[in-house]
Amino acid sequence: MFSTVVDALEHWSNTHADLMALTYLGEDGETEEARLTFTELVQRARLIGAALLERGATGQRVLLAYPSGSEYVTAFFGCLYANAIAVPVTSPKITRPDRRFEAILEDSEAKIVLTSSSILHALQAQENRFTQQFGDVQWLDTHDLDTSNLEPCPVPNVNPDTVAFLQYTSGSTSKPKGVIVTHGHIMRHLVIASEAIGVCETTTFVSWLPLFHDMGLIGNVFSPVLNGRHVVLMSPLTFIKRPLRWLKAIDRYKADITAGPNFAYDLCVRKAKPEDLQSLDLSSLRVAVTGAEPVRYDTVRRFDETFAPCGLKATTLCPSYGMAEATLMISGSSYEEGYTSLQVDKRALLENRVQPAAAPDQELVLIGCGRPLNAVTVRIVNPQTRVPCPPNEVGEIWVSGPQVAGGYWNNPLVTEETFQATLPDEPGKVFLRTGDLGFLHEGEVFITGRHKDLIIIRGQNHYPQDIEWTVENAHPFVSTDNTAAFSIEADGEEKLVIVTEVERQYRKHDLAEVVTAIQAAVSERHELQAHAVIICSPGAVPKTTSGKIQRKACQQKFVDMRLSTLHAVIKNRHVPNWGLVESGNDTAN
Repeated sequence: MFSTVVDALEHWSNTHADLMALTYLGEDGETEEARLTFTELVQRARLIGAALLERGATGQRVLLAYPSGSEYVTAFFGCLYANAIAVPVTSPKITRPDRRFEAILEDSEAKIVLTSSSILHALQAQENRFTQQFGDVQWLDTHDLDTSNLEPCPVPNVNPDTVAFLQYTSGSTSKPKGVIVTHGHIMRHLVIASEAIGVCETTTFVSWLPLFHDMGLIGNVFSPVLNGRHVVLMSPLTFIKRPLRWLKAIDRYKADITAGPNFAYDLCVRKAKPEDLQSLDLSSLRVAVTGAEPVRYDTVRRFDETFAPCGLKATTLCPSYGMAEATLMISGSSYEEGYTSLQVDKRALLENRVQPAAAPDQELVLIGCGRPLNAVTVRIVNPQTRVPCPPNEVGEIWVSGPQVAGGYWNNPLVTEETFQATLPDEPGKVFLRTGDLGFLHEGEVFITGRHKDLIIIRGQNHYPQDIEWTVENAHPFVSTDNTAAFSIEADGEEKLVIVTEVERQYRKHDLAEVVTAIQAAVSERHELQAHAVIICSPGAVPKTTSGKIQRKACQQKFVDMRLSTLHAVIKNRHVPNWGLVESGNDTAN
């Protein structure tokens, strides 16, 4: 067994020199923009590693700021060869400040950023901003790297406890949190996950997932490398523009493993045309992991029904559950048995009870996320008492296992709170508190919601306080500390709703202008489109007696149309007379 993913890369390069490691497809989803054998991947990574060694990067944090492409992969492995700590991020915004990028740069204390020619030249063109924000950071363009005087980097001497990379999970204005992932965490996860999804000697992966995301990086780059298998990658934008490019690539390369969030499968169903289905062959696909956001029964059912004529097997879709704090996967459905659904009572579930529906109109269908992976322990715990819940009761999901990460970078207090939970009946064992709510049924994990207020839209995490801050700074008439951001389910996926109050001196004809300013600010800063923006009269947004916004209560008032509303825009259309006329101020402890 390999000690690190670099050892695996070296093994396949030495024993199968011409074995194809990676193919990257261009914008059309068909042109092969780059092809790398394992040997070529090693050669390129070792040269980047040598350049990092020359700059004293060993043990230091190195940001990877690339658009999606093969360079991202070679640069990441270059960091591992140099025994530097890789920090994958999205490429920075060019024409305006990028708060998330800057916050990660500051928190990680990185002094080196690896990037592409296009990004570096574009940033340097913004001369004043570049000097002010990044003047003390070395930017290294790996595309135009001068390697004439470099000796290839040797294989690093690391142990399982050596930190490999930081996976940042936070939003754009609150302090970001970098999950500490060691070489040991990566390897232990890859071994049990490869077993769970049935990686074999004929496996080919296809993926469009972002490489800065754990599902894209670990699940669709590291896993193929460990097993000496070929992965075909494309840009997320290539997929979003034409979702069927993903499925056509699976057909073309006869891939048997892929993955994506719920919205991706839903998008494929909505965009598929009869002529697409006539020529599409998905009979090679054994495993299509779905995770990274809530898995919806309707999406799974419709995807199965739509693509069954294309040879899609009934057991192919494999709902899973995981998070960066557990390196990636915690549980997953069996590709041999297929997914499980469970009909439960809606009202009982709101009271944290799991029981059959009392009437058809109270039935809710939940999708199981499979059994915990080998060596992984899942407990359902009352988040207030920290005592395990009895059967058929919803609680917080706690996880223990060899792949659970070590904590958050430079954040000991939150690390202790999140990663070092204990149960009285299991002395000596520590658990990760996921913040998610769910239950176990016949050994399978079912997710019912989130203990935290994290908003997940199209697989991307958004902290509500970040969006609320943006809203309150979007227009001078928006009242401070009186905004709630949350998500609801609409049209089969999670949608963003913003409820806010205006200052008492507002003028009625200005409210449309306020909404437009909010929509523009949220789109610019968070790359989100608001499904609804509700402007309320002063005192309408529910709070506790201590002044904290009650997001869940506000969400329920929105669903029930019980908000005292001055102006409502839903699906980009003004909705007159929406909500209540009278204002109210709810309080709670």
